Amino acid sequence: EDVHLLDNRAAMDVFVGELLKLHRGQGQEILWRDRAQCPTEEQYRSMVLDKTGGLFRLAVGLMESLVVNPDTTESNGGGEGGGKPAKDYTALLDKLALYFQIRDDYINLLSDAYMKSKSFCEDLTEGKFSFPIIHAVRTVPQDTRLLNILKQRTEDVRIKLHAVEFMRSVGSFDYTRATLRRLGEEVQEEITALGGHPQLMALFNELDSQITEPDDVRGPAEKESSSISSSILTQVTAVPDMPVPLTENADRADSL
Repeated sequence: EDVHLLDNRAAMDVFVGELLKLHRGQGQEILWRDRAQCPTEEQYRSMVLDKTGGLFRLAVGLMESLVVNPDTTESNGGGEGGGKPAKDYTALLDKLALYFQIRDDYINLLSDAYMKSKSFCEDLTEGKFSFPIIHAVRTVPQDTRLLNILKQRTEDVRIKLHAVEFMRSVGSFDYTRATLRRLGEEVQEEITALGGHPQLMALFNELDSQITEPDDVRGPAEKESSSISSSILTQVTAVPDMPVPLTENADRADSL
């Protein structure tokens, strides 16, 4: 409603376009979750660019639609504003979206702060295919324990810790950190190429420094997971390997 009241065609085009992408991305994620269907890394990245990237591009796109560029007479139409952007921020915004989503996936599974709260490994409870989980499932497809844990929607901390240790053992957290390092370098290169921004760079470096080494976060998880009884291990491997019934949300996702 607020965008409509701006009477700016460019702003409305940005709003509608990015909201459609955002909902498609969200629907895809729901579909994978409700079907217990592990996506490829490429599919995950595409989903993130729609879902998370949509929010980044929406914010910047709305601002751009309200700014007149004095270097061009082109207009996006509508009311006041609507000049052609002087710079293209799409590459930076997409890399930031990937970085922040993968970083969030990583921290959700390994953060000490999360470990002390009810939100510890919340992605496992939700049955969500996050970046480290996708890597683990696809690295050892013959081992279905992680898929079975996702199907359980468990809140049992012992089972969650077992899942974390399994992902660590197959190198999923190391792979995630390496991916974040590459994305971080690409983000900084994009910021520099666009003319630099000391405040944004400082904020990004601060967030990047919070990605701890595996050894820094493994302690509590390893102690707990090593004490998991054989009955718990049986519990996470005994779930029938069958499709999870589709929810109404998954049916909607098919139509997006």
